[in-house]
Amino acid sequence: MDENLAKLPRIDPQLLSPIQHRSAQAQADLSVIRARHALVRAGWLRRLNRGMKRAATEEPKNEPTGGREDDAPSAGKPETDN
Repeated sequence: MDENLAKLPRIDPQLLSPIQHRSAQAQADLSVIRARHALVRAGWLRRLNRGMKRAATEEPKNEPTGGREDDAPSAGKPETDN
């Protein structure tokens, strides 16, 4: 493996070219982006955890799942044909 790694610069001399570091401003911008990403991810995980906890502890509601309430005949009103 080390032999192959030693042969790489012979194949592509650009691999030995000097690296370019980010500017201080670019590094600061990247830090802000990473911090925002961490906050968004933490909020998403917190909401997911809260939802999973609620789903595990709440009792299921006895509501019809088929259609809208307007479509289902209510128990108190008789249907009329007009």
